[in-house]
Amino acid sequence: MRKIETVAGNVGYRSQLDRVRRFLARVEGPYTLDGAHANDVEFQDMMWAFFQSCWHLRDWVDHDPLASDAQKKAV
Repeated sequence: MRKIETVAGNVGYRSQLDRVRRFLARVEGPYTLDGAHANDVEFQDMMWAFFQSCWHLRDWVDHDPLASDAQKKAV
């Protein structure tokens, strides 16, 4: 699994974007009994968490005063 670290700290939408990327890295990780996903339920939970984080990213962008209008429109 590739390693993704937070580079933005806890500032604005970028912290949520970093969180989304970390969840994606977990979902893309190995699916083995010895690896990140021991069973289907854990994998499904990780998928739900990933998509919930993606959904909330829009709210973070919309309410971030540092995000430009172009960024808000793109999201």
